Amino acid sequence: MMKKIQFGLIALGLLISLAGAGAYYLAHLINPAQLTSLVASAVKDETGRNLRIAGPIELHFFPNIGVVAQDVSFSNAPWASEADMLKVQKIELNVKLLPLLRRQLEINRVHLSGVELFLQSDSRGRENWDLSVPAEKGQTPATSNASDSAAAGAGVFTTIAHFSLIDGIIHYQDSRGSKSQYSIKDFSADKDGGKTAIKLEARDGALQFGLQGKVTSLREIASQWNIAPLKIETDFEITLDGKSLDLAGNIDKQPGHEAQWDLKLNSKAFDLAPLAGGAALAASGVAPVGQASSGSKTKSAYFFSDTPLPFSQLPSAQGSIQIDIAKLGLPSLTSLQNVKGKVVLKGEQMDLSDLHFDWGGGHAKTAIHLAQIHSNNPQLRIQGEGSGFTLEQLISAGNPNSKVSGGDTRFAINILSSGNSLHQIAGRATGRAQITIGPARIAKNFLNAGGDFIVSLLDAVNPMRKQFDQSILECAVAYLPVQNGLVNIADSIGFRTDRLDIILAGTLNLNNEAINLDIHPKEKSGLTTGVNLGGMVKIQGTLEHPGLGVNKTGVLNSAALVGLGLLTGGASILAENAKSIATKTDPCKTAFHPWDEITQ
Repeated sequence: MMKKIQFGLIALGLLISLAGAGAYYLAHLINPAQLTSLVASAVKDETGRNLRIAGPIELHFFPNIGVVAQDVSFSNAPWASEADMLKVQKIELNVKLLPLLRRQLEINRVHLSGVELFLQSDSRGRENWDLSVPAEKGQTPATSNASDSAAAGAGVFTTIAHFSLIDGIIHYQDSRGSKSQYSIKDFSADKDGGKTAIKLEARDGALQFGLQGKVTSLREIASQWNIAPLKIETDFEITLDGKSLDLAGNIDKQPGHEAQWDLKLNSKAFDLAPLAGGAALAASGVAPVGQASSGSKTKSAYFFSDTPLPFSQLPSAQGSIQIDIAKLGLPSLTSLQNVKGKVVLKGEQMDLSDLHFDWGGGHAKTAIHLAQIHSNNPQLRIQGEGSGFTLEQLISAGNPNSKVSGGDTRFAINILSSGNSLHQIAGRATGRAQITIGPARIAKNFLNAGGDFIVSLLDAVNPMRKQFDQSILECAVAYLPVQNGLVNIADSIGFRTDRLDIILAGTLNLNNEAINLDIHPKEKSGLTTGVNLGGMVKIQGTLEHPGLGVNKTGVLNSAALVGLGLLTGGASILAENAKSIATKTDPCKTAFHPWDEITQ
């Protein structure tokens, strides 16, 4: 037994000595400068781009061959605005030994830290992340078949079994020059049988984003893409500030054709409020904590913002995405329930067909059509209708202390427009919309919370409202026909309360957002002095800065009536009151239009 132990120890010592001698030999055989040249040459052959390693290179030979390089950069496309597409503070590689001795580079593992990535697309449809090597002048690109795919996939980027990244920043500039920035806390992609397991933790300002799941092997995708028929299977969980979505399905790619998507998006509960907060922050030009403000974004001068919408970031693809979300949170409103629909992608066209959901006890169905998505003038059509809601349910989520009760609500919309911002879309809109609200009780403090303009308007229309703690709304109707951004309100907004009948008439120009609305209130009791103060007031200014003006016609009529009343001892005032009672009409019936007129 002792002889066997001694023999084993001697053998182990010889193996350690041999390994040490081999490592010593390799350390002197492999020159860091030569290795740098080998890596740069391999990358140049595959991508046509330059890889530069300005910092020191370290080599480790136990337990595997390891390469650590600092201050690494990867050049950009010649047309891109930045000189480098990628900058890395530190890169760690795990390299296969035998191929390296044959002057070939095969990498098992890559780890990057301190990464800055610049992604960019231009108006000609070029993308700087397209790493295909351009053909020489006069040459026709060689065609490949499925038998060539194995060789095509044997390069540097497709032999990596494990890839990881920490502390990264992604800069993206779209074809219109609009810039956005995202930070990556952690990203990894690991070979898992015939698939790649992916994990991502990222941030957009204060917005936390996560992705975890599996996809068909990235090596297979890279080697087969546009060469042989490829079916990509995906199964991911997407998280947004703790709420998750499941994204699963297939993507079929045939050589020479766009990929065909067939995906399903499912969730028990998801919240859009964080996305809305991030969009508002971006529009304000305020930089997230830890980021410098570009200073190029300012607050819109309009109620409907003129900040460009992210149409250019929508995918140009073929296929469909089925949506099924049990509960969808909205900013400042009650959540949508049972959201179901289907997004159909056709290149520059996107249809959200048969989108229906429950909301505040009611049900709605809508359809949205987008065309020329990536042009300077995207086309948009929105159709929809809903009923069964109450004003109380819709408002209470955003303001639990609103003290609004009742208010059965119904709406319909049919609008055609174009543009790349909310302001352009509103200013070019043509179509119709209508909303009706049934009996409701509204607390005075809720109305007063609307601001100085609302308070002044309400006081002018009904000076007696201060004596009551609540307003009783019997009905409200707003019919809004719009033609090229001009809303012509011909007695088509009406309210009826327990004390007043109110009709609004005039125009709303959505191009410059100018308001010109006359107010025609009538005291339902008829017990007035004959001087209708509300009739002397009009709404003017803009949607962003509304104000009260003087209705000159109302002033003249009231003045003439008062003068005549003084001459007749008040008989004409009493007669005018009686006439008001006899001829008054229901403002809601006056404003209302048949629903078929809206939806068709």
